[in-house]
Formats: sequence, structure tokens, C-alpha cells
Amino acid sequence: MLDECTRNGLELALAQGLIAAKAQELGMQYDDGSVSATSKTCRFCGALNDRKAEHCRNCSMPLDITCPKCGTKSAPADMSCVRCVFSFTGMRRALQLISDAESAVARKNLNIASQLAVQAEDLWPGYSATKELVAKIKRTADSMPVPSSEAVTAKVTNKTVSVSWKAIPIEGAVYTVVRREAARPTSLKDGKVVGKTANLVIDDPNPAVGTEYYYGVFAEVNGRMSATCGTTSVPVVIIQQLVPADIAMNVDENSVTFSWQPLKGLTGMEISRDDSTPAMASGTTFRDPGLSKGKAYNYTLTPIFSDGRGGTVKGNPIAMRAMPQEKPKAVSLSVSEEDSRASLSWETPKTGQVFIYRSSKPFKVNRNDVVSIDTFTAERLNVAGNNCTVPKDFTGLHYFIPVTVSGNIGVVGDGVKVSSVSALDSVQISRGQNGISLKWK
Repeated sequence: MLDECTRNGLELALAQGLIAAKAQELGMQYDDGSVSATSKTCRFCGALNDRKAEHCRNCSMPLDITCPKCGTKSAPADMSCVRCVFSFTGMRRALQLISDAESAVARKNLNIASQLAVQAEDLWPGYSATKELVAKIKRTADSMPVPSSEAVTAKVTNKTVSVSWKAIPIEGAVYTVVRREAARPTSLKDGKVVGKTANLVIDDPNPAVGTEYYYGVFAEVNGRMSATCGTTSVPVVIIQQLVPADIAMNVDENSVTFSWQPLKGLTGMEISRDDSTPAMASGTTFRDPGLSKGKAYNYTLTPIFSDGRGGTVKGNPIAMRAMPQEKPKAVSLSVSEEDSRASLSWETPKTGQVFIYRSSKPFKVNRNDVVSIDTFTAERLNVAGNNCTVPKDFTGLHYFIPVTVSGNIGVVGDGVKVSSVSALDSVQISRGQNGISLKWK
């Protein structure tokens, strides 16, 4: 009866008093049997135990406690250390956490087991059962095959692919990311290694434009690699962004024709005029007829690329402006050179005006090529009339080309090149027995 009372939370002295009173009420003799001399009361559950017992027969907790923080021996009823005030109340919870962790290890859920072990260590520092549990978790992890990464995804931003994935349920894993063209990788050698990381995301800054890639993620734990990898479910592709200089525009009296070079992955061009319903050009040219002479038109051209899985991706839109009119005629330059200057002249065209451009390198255009002045990047001379003078303040060759311009469209004419040699400063001449010596800076 005394054991039942103390196990249900009554203090020993109170339980003894109640039992003695009840015995007296019933006319029964009561002998306490000197309980304190022959038994121990568990401070955690109140159960009576044999004096020589080390652990409670009811809750398995130790009956004599030395503080796990500072090593001070506690009195039988103390629930905290009298020296460092460490609370003993959590030690019973630590036993339950260790039991739950053992069950998690049996289910191969090592992440949960490790978390429970950490909590148990906080509640009961240095407890031998916790150390044994940690060792068991490690042995189990070492005996398990490394699982494959899951939920692998790839996101394209400009020309960079960001690959992300879900962590495997084993602590300390590192991941190796591999990319492969047009098919999923199956091994570390089946493609190009992007990098190795302990994080759950990695950037691939060097994929080729227009190439379809699959990405695979291999997991590694303590030198052991997963047999397979998680992969992206669909390929990703980097598209090439076009600029106005990539689009050629030919304007005549009543139409505009756009043309562009074929690119890998480019399936067509979406073209709209003055915010009208877009038209789709599937080849490399598009002609817009029936326009009014002298009227300005604004166009938006949007390249369309294949995404590698039957869908499409739009590139950046390109804005261009055109005014249909009679196409200007090409003119030719004439040049007259002197020591310090060169004179350029040309015939005045009936339509448009002549722009003169200069470059230190040959122009990559030919006579009668049609160019958009908005995208012609060479230096333009400030000239009027049909002639100009160019100082020879350079050394080497300079190239000059005429473009007959009407609106923003020009027709290229025949160019010329001008050579110049700069005089050297401080030339010294000296005569010797065997000849003349010259020195200069």
C-alpha cells in the first residue's frame, strides 16, 4: 500500500501518516518496518525500491544521481543540482527520446533519430545510452545504400541555369551535379560535371546557347556515392537574345522586308506593326506589303525559340521603325590626297542625302547593301554639300564609305581608303666613315 501511494505522487511521510491513521481507524496494528532503512523512493515516480537497487523498478530512472553538468552528488529528493542548478526533471524525458530514436533507427529514418539524440543529449548531458545511440545511428547509416536525390529542377535566368533538389535523409551529404545534352545522365562520366556542393542549389554559368540539357544530381555520404541520380524531368535550353543589328531591314516605296540569320532553336519570328495583331514568320524573312509611301511605321519583332519539350520560349522583343519611300541610289567617293590632308567628293543624289562614315578597319558591307542607320555604328563625319576635307592626323589606313540615306534607311556606295604617315620628332643625322646614321624618338 505504501508503494502504491508513493508511485502515485504522495510523499513518503504523508503516505506513512495516512496509512497509520487508516490502520488505527480500522483497529489494525501498523508497523512501518523502518522503510527508510530498507527501501529507496524514486524521486521521479515515487515508487519504493530495494535499498540496494540502482534503478527504479517502475520507471527505470537512476535512484542515486550525480549531476551530469558539474558532478555534484544529489540528495534522494532533490530535483535539481544544489551547486549548478541543473534540472533533473528532463532526464526522464531523455529516456523517452532515446526510446523513440531507437524506433526511428529501426525504420531507417536516421534524420529523425539524429534529431531526437540531440534533444536527449541536451536534457541528459553525457548519458552513456545517448552515446551508444549516436554510434548506432552511424553504423546504420554506413550500412545503408546512399539514396538518390529527388525533386531535381532547373530554372533558366538569362544565360545561367540554377539547379536545385531535395536533401536526402542522411546528415553530411554532398552532391555532385552533372549535365548531359539531349538525354538524362546515368553516371558521373555520362556528361559534364557542373560542380560539387553541400548546398541544395548550384548555378551552371556556361551552358551553350540553343543546346538542350538534362541535369542529374548524385548524393555522396562519407565517400559512398548513390548508385543512381535524380534528374530533371524535362530539358532546359538557353536561348540567344537578338539585338537590332541582327535584323536586316529593306524598305522600298510600298513595303518593308525583314531578314535574319538562322539560329539553333529559333523556330520563327513574331512580328507586329503599330500594335496590330502579330503575324508569325516561320522562315528567315518577312515582307509587309501595301504600305503608304512617306508614312512611318513602328514594328516589334519577337524571336520564338523551342524549349526542347514541344513548347516555345519568347526572346526579348526588338523595336524597329521604317518609312516606305523611293529607295536612294548608291554613290561613289573620289579622293585626292596631299601630304597633310585628303579631299573626298561625291555626286549629289536625286533622293536623300549622303552620310560619310570612317573606320580604321574595312567595312563589312558592299555596294547597294541596304542598312538601317539606327544600327550603323561607325563614326560619321560632319559634312555638308558634296565634298569634305579629312586631316591626315593619323598613321596607317582609314576607310571611308558613302551611304545615301532617306529616312533611316541607307544604301551603301563605293568607298575609298586613305593612307597617312606621321612625321617623326627629333630626327638626328650623323655622318661617319662608313655611312650616315639616323636616330629618332
